[in-house]
Amino acid sequence: MGLLKTKPVRLLIAIVISAVFAYAANILCKGLMALFWGYDASGIPGNSIRLTILFFVILFFALHFVVGAKTLYEKVYRYRFLIAAIIFAACVAAELHGSSIGVWNAWVQLDAPYANGSTPVFGTPRPERTDEFIVFTPLSFSQAYTGYAAVNPIAQAWPTNMLTIYNQPVLDITLIAKPFYWGYLLFGTAKGLSWFWCGRMIALFLVTFEMFMLLTKEKKIWAVAAAFMITFASVIQWWFSINFFVEMLVFGQLAVLMAWQFFKAESVLKKTVCAVVIGISISAFAFSLYPAWMVPLTYLFAVLFVWAFAKGYAGRRQRLALCAGEPVIAGVAKQTTAVIWIYAAVAILIAAGLVGYWYLGNRDVISVIQNTVYPGQRQSFGGGEGRNLFNYLMNITLPYIQTNNYSGGAVFPGFFPVGEIIAVVCLIKTKAKDKLLIALLAINAFLILYVTAGFPPALAKATLLSYSHAWATAIVCTLISVFILIRAVSGLSETFPGISLKNIPLNRILPVALIVVSLIGGASVNPLMQGISAVTEKPVYSEIQKLQAEDGGIWIGTWPTSNYMIMAGAPTINSTNIIPALGRWEMLDPEGKYMDTYNRYAHVVIGFNKEKTVFGKGGEMIGIEIGLNDLKKLGVKYILVNDSTNEVQDLPVLQWGNGHAEQIYSEFGIRIYKLFYND
Repeated sequence: MGLLKTKPVRLLIAIVISAVFAYAANILCKGLMALFWGYDASGIPGNSIRLTILFFVILFFALHFVVGAKTLYEKVYRYRFLIAAIIFAACVAAELHGSSIGVWNAWVQLDAPYANGSTPVFGTPRPERTDEFIVFTPLSFSQAYTGYAAVNPIAQAWPTNMLTIYNQPVLDITLIAKPFYWGYLLFGTAKGLSWFWCGRMIALFLVTFEMFMLLTKEKKIWAVAAAFMITFASVIQWWFSINFFVEMLVFGQLAVLMAWQFFKAESVLKKTVCAVVIGISISAFAFSLYPAWMVPLTYLFAVLFVWAFAKGYAGRRQRLALCAGEPVIAGVAKQTTAVIWIYAAVAILIAAGLVGYWYLGNRDVISVIQNTVYPGQRQSFGGGEGRNLFNYLMNITLPYIQTNNYSGGAVFPGFFPVGEIIAVVCLIKTKAKDKLLIALLAINAFLILYVTAGFPPALAKATLLSYSHAWATAIVCTLISVFILIRAVSGLSETFPGISLKNIPLNRILPVALIVVSLIGGASVNPLMQGISAVTEKPVYSEIQKLQAEDGGIWIGTWPTSNYMIMAGAPTINSTNIIPALGRWEMLDPEGKYMDTYNRYAHVVIGFNKEKTVFGKGGEMIGIEIGLNDLKKLGVKYILVNDSTNEVQDLPVLQWGNGHAEQIYSEFGIRIYKLFYND
């Protein structure tokens, strides 16, 4: 029996037990995937990746009994960055990601031979996340065919700027501030997609943890709870890959942390690194280019940055006071305020240089975007979205039920107004001692007023909230509620000395409960996929590549298959027009009669008309019937028709006034026509 008490033996037993439980858990997972998402359980492979993940998760819990919870978590905390790096490297090597590109497996040549990797490791692809797998991810894939150029001629078969709307991986100096795109250029599309998804997830968790270590005075369990609440928040997971919400949170918090670390640093090198990272973080935040979230988030991060700077500066003054009249000890640097401003200038110059370079190189296309019907002319004065502040309970069920408001109702689990009430009680008790809590309550009240009642136009413009809107600002309000809740609750033992949270279950039960609620509402939103074979192993994918290599040209395709085609390198007119191709449509509309129809971000559905081109009316989805004789003006060489989606009308005739079409491919419900024109 004494042998069983030795750690090596207990570890071996834990490994064996974990392997057995992982095998059983894999069977259970397959059954749950079949139950919740309608898979045929017999068709879900016993994925080795799934088994490996389950094994390590179960082993982690088993280690609580082998080495003890306290020792285990001390080790995890000490080596957290190394552990994160190992997990990241393993995920990229295995090409794991959360994209819903698996939907293409059902939309394109469903009856074709099974594509390995089309079935998720966990979860299910989300057909409703069209902005991700129909628009954003195909744009990233198409960049590989351009050598990651700033101007992409494949997207919408028109020179399309990749550094503005939905900015993409580009081999450019601005890449310094876009580390989550580095994988595309280093390792190609499959591993680049994994780098993008896994890197952002891990970075958000780590940076948020460090942020709340600062805010909670290093109360680790509350910092972990906050990291889960934000990283796995329903809104983060539903909007994970688009509109750069993750980047805003990562780099906004990172700038705050660097401001704090700047004053703790004892060497010129460390201080310089802090200043450089702040400058890059500001640039990365600016490159997110989604004002609806950027504007209200700027209020939050400005408050946190000023607080961290002031707190760090005060700590520096205290250290200098202790050293007054004594030799400088422990590396404490007696820098003057002027020296601090020199470091600040370094950060400002880096940010101004990167953002200025980007603006000067893209000001023409920025002007085009600003003059579009959407998003350029959108303004909002708020109001009418107060109900979204209370969506946190609904978010728990969103991944598991059918609703028309998946992403639109997603928020952070801030439990408004619970944290606000606790914060007010704490402030009354301490006579308003916590200035950060006061500032957070104030900006949240200000933003909530915009969300619920709205602002007069002049005030909305003056505060820049006219560039946001009530729905997006409400989401930021729920994020601020997370900051308020964790800051207030984690400090209850100091506020009420008679309450020792260390000796009652609340200190552990509440953080764990918050973690569990966050995981239920967010962890299963996106699938865990391996590789990109759901796209690349379709027969038509290689056929498109072959035709484009042998006799390349401009394509039109079935919507939304038109966005699939750009992933194979085919310049496709009606892939989503993220920036209006005004020169093209003006050829067919010389009088500008339909300018408001196509002068916008638009999904384009194309049909054919024997007589003339007809522009339909619509919003984000527009329809255009192209006159057959106008195909020559557009330089169209290939037309792809997907019978399974059938959004593009088949060619009414195979011959017309100035040209004719020949069918050159037909397989598994997809036909490709090649067009020939009379001289």
